[in-house]
Amino acid sequence: MNCPKCGTEGIKVFAETVFNLLKDEEKERFQDGLYFACTNPSCPVAYFGEKTFEVDLIKTTLWYKDEGDDVYLCYCNKVSRGEIKKAFRQVGPDLKAILALTGACGGGKCRTENPLGRCCHSVIEQYVEELKTFS
Repeated sequence: MNCPKCGTEGIKVFAETVFNLLKDEEKERFQDGLYFACTNPSCPVAYFGEKTFEVDLIKTTLWYKDEGDDVYLCYCNKVSRGEIKKAFRQVGPDLKAILALTGACGGGKCRTENPLGRCCHSVIEQYVEELKTFS
């Protein structure tokens, strides 16, 4: 299914994920059903499906919408992009060492805490690959 605002193909997410990440005042508008995330950084839509929710209605910053260093890549353990970058500078490109140093990828609350409702491991791995190309 494509985003109704920008046309980007959405990524299927759990309704539970969307509900948990909505600001409290928006939860009454929530309707259970099929939802997708719009990962286009320039589109204001965060989730769409049964209802559409824009980024400003979500209680956390979405890593795929904001490239800031203060944005979490691991939402379970609240590990930011900047912390991953700092660990990379300390231990090099060894992903296991970066995860051990930061505590990322071990919270087990991915379904409700991560904006895509899945483990952050691949996102952090991809970010470390990006850091390798720029170092």
